[in-house]
Amino acid sequence: NIENRATLQTGSGLEVSAGAKSWLRHPRLTLRKEATPRAAAGETVVYTLTVENSGMAPASNVELRDPLPDYLVDAVSPDGVAQGDAVVWRFAPLAAGERRTVTWQGRVATAIPATVSEIENSAVVENSAGQQVRATAVTRLVQPALWLAKTAPLRLYPGGTTAYTLTVSNPGTVPAYEVTV
Repeated sequence: NIENRATLQTGSGLEVSAGAKSWLRHPRLTLRKEATPRAAAGETVVYTLTVENSGMAPASNVELRDPLPDYLVDAVSPDGVAQGDAVVWRFAPLAAGERRTVTWQGRVATAIPATVSEIENSAVVENSAGQQVRATAVTRLVQPALWLAKTAPLRLYPGGTTAYTLTVSNPGTVPAYEVTV
């Protein structure tokens, strides 16, 4: 609230005051982020981000920045701009009650350590009033299930040769890439 008073005084000692109140209206940014819930190496992950100004005033110089997470490659967006290691959108202004939804996608890299079980990605939206809001989405990674079996002859003779048989299989539900035996 902003309160202001004015006073009028005359030379004869008459004094009159008046006051006024104004309610300062602010923008209020919110951010929601969704991602493909599960993906495997080589598959596409789609991110959908929704920025909303639920405040009572326009939000100026709104910038939405979504950094590219590790293990995601070939990022593209129909409405964002690639800037370094992030996809960026600018909205100027974002009216009170206005909502904007944007998307981008990337492909899960084919060489991911088996210890990596998810891709977590956070985006940030901010405006010229200093508001900053973060949202995070997680994609669970589906890994192949590799098996290796080795067989050899039961008996070996000195000076003889032998052959070993290696069998590699993937009973999992997704392909395995860059497998070396």
